[in-house]
Amino acid sequence: MDNQESANIESVHSQPPASPAPPKRWRVILLGFVILLLCTGIGAGVGYGSGIQQRLAQQNNQRLIIAATHFNYGVQAMLNGNFEVAKIQFEYVIKIAPDFPGIEEKYTETMVELAKSSLPISAIQATATPDTRGVETLYAQAQQEVNASAWLTALQTLNSLRDQDLYYRALEVDGLYYLSLRSGAIAKIQEGDLEGGLYYLTLASRFAPLDHEANNYALWARMYQTGISYWEVDWEKVVYYFSQLYQSAPGIKDTSGWSASGRYRIALINYGDYKVSLGEFCEAVQYYQTSKNIQDDASVEQKLNNANLACQAPALTAQAAATAAAAVTPEIIIPELPTEEIIPTEEITPTEEITPAP
Repeated sequence: MDNQESANIESVHSQPPASPAPPKRWRVILLGFVILLLCTGIGAGVGYGSGIQQRLAQQNNQRLIIAATHFNYGVQAMLNGNFEVAKIQFEYVIKIAPDFPGIEEKYTETMVELAKSSLPISAIQATATPDTRGVETLYAQAQQEVNASAWLTALQTLNSLRDQDLYYRALEVDGLYYLSLRSGAIAKIQEGDLEGGLYYLTLASRFAPLDHEANNYALWARMYQTGISYWEVDWEKVVYYFSQLYQSAPGIKDTSGWSASGRYRIALINYGDYKVSLGEFCEAVQYYQTSKNIQDDASVEQKLNNANLACQAPALTAQAAATAAAAVTPEIIIPELPTEEIIPTEEITPTEEITPAP
């Protein structure tokens, strides 16, 4: 037994040591897959960031182009003395590009000119020679002027009263201020002074909320100003704004004397011309027709007729082609078949007997 056990022990020690087990393949595959995902994510992130930067750069360039365009429109309006339009153009530039070069100087210059034009000469004279009458007399006079709808004169009287006694019958004086500013603003807008009317409405809103009528006039004045800011720039937008004014306030006008209905009519003609230039004749017809409905015009009548013909041209061409094709189609003549029986003149009889072959 001892010999047997020693032999077994020697056989065990004589075997070579076992080699370590190779690493499992799925771990290597998993590690490679994770690395691939990380690389893909990093590449996608870099590409996405680059795309965003390019898009932002394009948007910024487009914004500067638009700002420069409206800045030039504002400068041109200033040169023409139309400071209301210039103000609208400069305010739009400030909205989209507040750091645009020169915008602050031009906007300030425009506002100074508007302030000069909106200040009546009588107000300057009243400031130069202050009223020294008692506050009770001034208050009674302001009441009379408000009752007589002399809004601007009432404002001058109220200013003189407040200069003498800031706290005299404060609530009643505030009420007279509100009525004078609110009604004076509507009168200004009706006369065409849109900017002055809006300024008075802003002052009136500090004393009390504006009523429905005053808010409507403010809306119409701003809509008119927005419409003329696109004049000769974008006729589609001009038509959009003045079409709404034509429905609600066709008689509203600016300092030039042009009413909303008149501007709407001219805008319709120009937008119709624009549609014709694009070859959209059927759409141009409706704009010409709407303009003609507002005011009959021989030149618009001609434009309307030409657009109508061009609009109907495809249908007329197809109809003419069908008519011409029918005119040149040859007539098919079918010959009549004979009705009599044909009889041979001679009867053929065999002369020899035919014998079948053996």
